[in-house]
Amino acid sequence: MLPVDSDEALVGTVVDGRFAIEALIGVGGMGAVYRATQTSVGRPVALKVVRRSRAGDAGTVRRFFREARAVSRLNHPNCVVLHDFGQTPTGLLYMAMELLPGKSLAQLITEQGRLPAERVVRIGVQICDGLSEAHRLGLLHRDLKPENVMVLERPGASDVVKVLDFGIAKAMDSDDAPPGALPSPGTASGIIAGTPAYMSPEAAQAWPLDARSDLYSLGVVLFEMLTGRRPFEAAEAVATLLLHVTAPVPELDVPGVPAGLDTLVRSLLAKAPDDRPASATVLRERLDAALRPPTEVSHTPSPTTAPDVQRPARPTRAAFMTALAVALGAIGVWIWPRAEAPASAGPTEPIAVPPAATTRALAMPAPVETIPRREPEPTTAVAARHGLDDVPLAVAPAAPATRVVRVDATPPGAIVHDGDVVLGKAPQDVTLTAGTPRRLEVKRPGYVAARITLDDTSPAELVVPLERRSERGLKPL
Repeated sequence: MLPVDSDEALVGTVVDGRFAIEALIGVGGMGAVYRATQTSVGRPVALKVVRRSRAGDAGTVRRFFREARAVSRLNHPNCVVLHDFGQTPTGLLYMAMELLPGKSLAQLITEQGRLPAERVVRIGVQICDGLSEAHRLGLLHRDLKPENVMVLERPGASDVVKVLDFGIAKAMDSDDAPPGALPSPGTASGIIAGTPAYMSPEAAQAWPLDARSDLYSLGVVLFEMLTGRRPFEAAEAVATLLLHVTAPVPELDVPGVPAGLDTLVRSLLAKAPDDRPASATVLRERLDAALRPPTEVSHTPSPTTAPDVQRPARPTRAAFMTALAVALGAIGVWIWPRAEAPASAGPTEPIAVPPAATTRALAMPAPVETIPRREPEPTTAVAARHGLDDVPLAVAPAAPATRVVRVDATPPGAIVHDGDVVLGKAPQDVTLTAGTPRRLEVKRPGYVAARITLDDTSPAELVVPLERRSERGLKPL
């Protein structure tokens, strides 16, 4: 039996008599990816091998084949091609995918920082196209992130996108889901799967998912491309997930980003799925229009339909249970009994994904009615002007003065709280209104929470030293 959990062990061997492994490409929590050649046709492939420690039971094998069959149905220019999959006589599970020469989106962001808005849209619409095909087939990606997006250069075309690694994708025809429905993130035990920095609030709490969970993850990716940073990030996975669940959407604060694109990205990061675009197809259309000048747009947002993406959700018991699950589990996959969704979150049954042709569109705002301007009658103008210089002007009272105090902490990685609201990771800019103190808490796992009061006498920058929590006298969980 091959010691596959030693990642270099397979290099130089032939898997299942068909795939000659030449080099190790990368390693992940589920296994390793190798450059290989399919010997029967001489085709280069990327061979993904699942670790034996992950494939030790019949249920895992059954799910592997079920989901591999579902992914193999993907046939789209913006999705990686799955050539073959199987299991060797020794129990080795593998997938043979097309080998893509290029860079991951994560590499591009690392090398270049934030990307121009035009390039972000060009990449984003192709990701939408790939997701649309997957969602049409009833597949959720569940781990969309820059590392899982390849950007290729082809003759006559640049920035050709391939969405890859549907390794934890979930098929809607799985045994534990009703026909035509996309299931919750895991089985009845409740499996939280994904990468914390890119997980939707509902995924972080093990609630039922639909296609809009993938769109939230895409919103995080678009935010990162535009700004060079992630919208929610903390030192520990638990804090990152809590930010997704409770923190308001941060400002992009990047010059040169069109207002329409800014608004669209922020709508993708809405806490409630109903406040996001309804589908990848709808999102693609909006992305395509986001760079157009305002005169080309036939509709303007209506105040009654604009999503309240800034409204922070109060921390819930579900969020706390999620945090505890992450703290006690291993990074990558955490297991915890599924939290109950609140009544306002809709039905607890998985949400069905309608066919692409009948996908529910977002409510379109009403067009702006142009009212012809009527010039006033001369007599009206004279009457209005008569004696104007003798009438004192009413001056509106000045708005209260405000200023910003930057709150930082040592050691780094702390989260700043204002009551039940998570303001974000330190350093955090806090707005003060003259004469109105703000009482905040600065928290970091393993340290005593620090309570501070900001007022008119506070300095422009405040560094809060945190004291490590003593282990003596603590009761075990």
